[in-house]
Amino acid sequence: LFLLETNIIHTITEKYLFKKERADDYAEAIKLFSLIIVKNENHALTYLMRALTKEFMSDNTGALEDFSKAFSIHHQNIASNISNENIFLIIEKVEEIPKGVVFDADLSLIYSSLGISYSKIKDYNNALKCYNIALFINPNFILGYNQKAKAKFKLKDYNGAIQDLLKAIKINPKNINAYSNIGNIKLILKNYEGAIEYYSKAIELNPKNGVFYYNRGNAKKQLKDYNGATEDYLKVIDIEPKNDKAFNLIGQIKLNNNE
Repeated sequence: LFLLETNIIHTITEKYLFKKERADDYAEAIKLFSLIIVKNENHALTYLMRALTKEFMSDNTGALEDFSKAFSIHHQNIASNISNENIFLIIEKVEEIPKGVVFDADLSLIYSSLGISYSKIKDYNNALKCYNIALFINPNFILGYNQKAKAKFKLKDYNGAIQDLLKAIKINPKNINAYSNIGNIKLILKNYEGAIEYYSKAIELNPKNGVFYYNRGNAKKQLKDYNGATEDYLKVIDIEPKNDKAFNLIGQIKLNNNE
């Protein structure tokens, strides 16, 4: 029965969620997922997929409810000596988790997804709790570090966000977005040299992204490296010929230098 339901879920996902991407497709997907839940209230994957569908429809409250149900079901598959309370207190009371406990592999994804839902309703503190648990379960979960960094950024914990992004880079040295996001944070902190360093690393990995050149150009401009900034803005125009912002900034530099 479990295998049959899983196959049906995959069929629904392919037909309604990731091809047409229309509101009526999402509504039909939710209807079908709900029918499966009526037949089997303990099928965590169905709740997870319905939650994701609700997210697509911007029903963040409904998504939270389904995510909560999904991971409450998963908790039943964790070692019996782990209580729900303990799983939520993992970060504060790690010593309460018996050694050798093996967690369900999908649990980190469910907690991370729940964290994303909390972030969407701007409850970043609860989002962080979810990401922390996801990372406790799977310390190499890159998505968890990326999302945790976003939540910390929203809470203006910029240094904490950088540390999480660095952990993501340590796991995957080719994590382009992590380099770029560190550059963005350093730009906000007015650490322009640091911003240039990380934008340059992002550019090494993806030399055809105009945003990276534009942001690096802005950092160079703040350091009054006008030639370097102009070079980056020209590179933006080469990649995006209709980028008016890059044209305007080149004009400002020339005007200020009386060219």
